[in-house]
Amino acid sequence: MFGPLLDAPLDLHRPTIAVNLLGAIHGAYAVLPHFLDRDRGTLINTVSMGGWAPIPFAAADTASKFGLRGFSASLRQELARHRPIHVCGVFPAIVDTPGLEHGATVTGRRLNPGHLFYPAEAEAETFIRLVRRPRDAVAVGWPARLAQVGYALAPYPTEHLMGLGFRHALDRADPGPRTHGALRDPLPQGTGADGGRHARKGVPSAGALSAGLAAAGACAALLVGVAAAQL
Repeated sequence: MFGPLLDAPLDLHRPTIAVNLLGAIHGAYAVLPHFLDRDRGTLINTVSMGGWAPIPFAAADTASKFGLRGFSASLRQELARHRPIHVCGVFPAIVDTPGLEHGATVTGRRLNPGHLFYPAEAEAETFIRLVRRPRDAVAVGWPARLAQVGYALAPYPTEHLMGLGFRHALDRADPGPRTHGALRDPLPQGTGADGGRHARKGVPSAGALSAGLAAAGACAALLVGVAAAQL
């Protein structure tokens, strides 16, 4: 649910909490008896970069993600004596899925995630790596890791900058529909894993784009160093 808290009825906030947090608790209830019987298993919870740093205009979603991070950490310690059982958290940045289309928005603005989003395959590959080599928490994409480090080291400035950024983006966004998304009723579109933004915008994935920018920066630094050495 995206938008100011009071602009949306409570029945749009409740399913956000229910799916993100209670859904994970239900999943743990379903699988942990099997893990304990076998004394092994890996439970992977999809959290979000919003579980590390609060996302403005998504208070219920942020609350559920902070809760899911806490639930995963608590459960991990509860199972610490069962060393072959692992509880992992995945913290992705923006992933190119139909998630934005399925979400509700009451802003009256068209949501635009920009160009820095990751393909769903990047998150799926993270899951596979965790099954093979479990870890407590893994970021998908450098923006998620930046959110973690920034909020841990400087929570107030990080909150302030994120608030400014989101308010500025909303002020400049094009008008768009107010929609309940799929929170009240299912939607016929967006039933696959791919959100199709890469194809529509004609941009590479965030990983490729970031690697290209990093390479360009390294080349520029090298050229500056060579020029300076010749002076």
